[in-house]
Amino acid sequence: MVYFAAEMLAISGQTLEGKRCLISGAGNVALFVAEKVLEFGGRVLTLSDSTAIIYDEQGLDPDKLAFVKDLKNVRRGRIAEYGERYPDAVYVSRDPLSDQNPVWSFPADCALPCATQNEINGNDAARLLAGGVGLVCEGANMLCTSGGGADFS
Repeated sequence: MVYFAAEMLAISGQTLEGKRCLISGAGNVALFVAEKVLEFGGRVLTLSDSTAIIYDEQGLDPDKLAFVKDLKNVRRGRIAEYGERYPDAVYVSRDPLSDQNPVWSFPADCALPCATQNEINGNDAARLLAGGVGLVCEGANMLCTSGGGADFS
């Protein structure tokens, strides 16, 4: 997926180097995408699970990513522990009744949904555009809901 995103950017003469990336999820797909984004020189700003999202404006580095891998794959913890370990990160609880995903509310260059289906609805898409996102590349299945809400013209 990250190789595909890099190729998409290359068409317009860009690279992932320095790009601010929003990633949803904290499972295998999300964590390996985060690892590759870092290898390509991008900045991983978010990760999420079913209870919350974390936003780290400084970006995850390899040590922070290793912490999350241990947290999720070994200890089976919740992403909230990232906020406890790295207090400069913003922690946002997920509202299960909300019609928008808070992971898409931060300014960025790329959105990489890797969690579950129906992650991006029309309102989320409008917020991604308003936040400067110019590339969406999916690692999740059926990432967008059907229907509108955003004017992409």
